[in-house]
Amino acid sequence: MHLSLDNAGILIKRGAIPPEWLKMSKKATEKIIIAIQHLDIAVELALSKKSPYAALTLAGVAEELLGKYLRVSNKQDTLTEIGPILQRAGEIIHNETFPIKDIKKHFNSAKNSVKHMDTYKNSKFTHDVDQELSLMLARAILNYEKLGLPLKESYKKVRE
Repeated sequence: MHLSLDNAGILIKRGAIPPEWLKMSKKATEKIIIAIQHLDIAVELALSKKSPYAALTLAGVAEELLGKYLRVSNKQDTLTEIGPILQRAGEIIHNETFPIKDIKKHFNSAKNSVKHMDTYKNSKFTHDVDQELSLMLARAILNYEKLGLPLKESYKKVRE
């Protein structure tokens, strides 16, 4: 997969990538391409109801990379944007202020649980994989949209 001129132009205009990145060696692959490939396959797996754990991992990688592109463009990724709202909800519901860092850790816990195992104690995945996949796909797709990229039909289908 290569960076199309249409998408490259959009990304340059939005400040997500500098123009000189297009002049890189053919051996180098822009990570936004990797992120979009991960998101495409995650969406494909989610729509086919196959391999939800793989889909969660792929969607998580896409969400992270697309979020990083937003942050280096001085924009907020989706989780950073909703963090203060979730923090305020915690204050109202639990009468407690949760640090944004803890909120992000909570919302990434399922993705990290799939990827990591420190000891036998955490050798089982205990989250609702379908719910976590839906949430991760939503965040990844929102980050994709916030970069100003045109929404793909498959992305629309997964949100239905």
